[in-house]
Amino acid sequence: MLPFAIRLCVVVAAASPAIPLLLSGQESRSTRAAPTTLAITNVTLVDGLDTTRREHVTVLISGSRIVAIGPTRSTSVPRSARRIDGRGLFAVPGLWDMHVHLVHRNELALLLAAGVTSVRDMGSEISMVGPWRDSIEAGTLIGPRIRTSGPVLESPSSIADMLVAQRRLGDSSNIAAWRVSVPTPESAAHAVDSVAALGADFIKARTYASTATYFAIAAAARRRGMRFVGHPPFGLSIDEVAVADSGQHSLEHGFFPDRVDTLPPARLQQIADAYQRGGTVLVPTLTAWEWRTIPYDTFAHQSVATQCPGLPADVQREVARRWTEFLYYRRPNPTGAPESAQTLAVWRRVLDRHFRDLALLRARGVRILPGTDVPAFVCPDIALNTELELFVRALGMTPREALRSATLDPAIFFGLQDSLGTIEVGKIADIVLLDADPMADIRNLRRVRAVIAAGRMRMVRR
Repeated sequence: MLPFAIRLCVVVAAASPAIPLLLSGQESRSTRAAPTTLAITNVTLVDGLDTTRREHVTVLISGSRIVAIGPTRSTSVPRSARRIDGRGLFAVPGLWDMHVHLVHRNELALLLAAGVTSVRDMGSEISMVGPWRDSIEAGTLIGPRIRTSGPVLESPSSIADMLVAQRRLGDSSNIAAWRVSVPTPESAAHAVDSVAALGADFIKARTYASTATYFAIAAAARRRGMRFVGHPPFGLSIDEVAVADSGQHSLEHGFFPDRVDTLPPARLQQIADAYQRGGTVLVPTLTAWEWRTIPYDTFAHQSVATQCPGLPADVQREVARRWTEFLYYRRPNPTGAPESAQTLAVWRRVLDRHFRDLALLRARGVRILPGTDVPAFVCPDIALNTELELFVRALGMTPREALRSATLDPAIFFGLQDSLGTIEVGKIADIVLLDADPMADIRNLRRVRAVIAAGRMRMVRR
């Protein structure tokens, strides 16, 4: 069994004993050597696909890939392999957070330590995130696999509102580095081409100048062969079936469709069929909505350090900057009067109804994937756990379904199911070792003992 210790260490698998390092986002030169084989013995496999568990299993990893899985009694382990005694541990596939906004390099190690081996970055400065993505892929930076949209497409009026907010907040950041204005249908193709040329992995749009502009963005992304994701076209005369048929692959933050329980069953099924036909998934970011039921003053008068005590100081500063921005948009009213209990109660009812809507859509076969909107009033090191726990508690998922929503389903979304999403021979070795069974209680995903990313032991809790 891996020994316990007080601190979280970063290590890399090697034939010789691992060298513990302080938690950081940068891999040291002394850790670059890769082992011939890494062997996890006597572990219990839990992959989210089957209701049964596979006990007393050995997993052999060579380089970045899983090369063998079998009963520990009969699986041969090379003498040169580094062994991890998995007795009492549970191995699950690496987790995906499908909606984050990366703000600081040291945040990457925090996510990885929580078992998050892949993220979908939904809007950031690609000049910062792009090199992180490439360095992680090359093995020179410790962090989760990144797929990023780079700058987000916006309507001109939304960008104007952001500029006003920046001036009032004294924020001097360059909004042009992470937002692209799309004022007309004719400008959509140029905007999509520009974002693609920056190295984005997919196209995200948040607001739309018109119905015609929305469809032009969707068409431009299709021509480029890039996934189109983002906010639903709120306020435009576009129904849910047309959105799915346009090629929008994910709808963020929920409420589209809304008030599902009032729809005729035939209409609800028509929407669900369109989503399944087009491969459209929902990423409702439930944990980010929950802050609407917490008094404004709780966030305005408490520091990030108080609410997220596990964050390093430099990450706290960046998260605090983003929270200040979000608080601006959540001002109770122009007079500065505090929110009433009635307002908070209304939000609780709205979210409870939304949970019911999502459960109805899920029952019709619509896929729901976890995203946290980090750092939007959530703590990066526990946000995905909170989201998956809400999936079980509020949406009625079983722990097995919640685990699959964070593992295989995101891999399918990106067309990576041949390489990621399950623990199988031939796949990339993204594996999280837990101290307790997540199928018994989804909260056991918080009990991370070690994280293996692309075949390398990255995080160990000793």
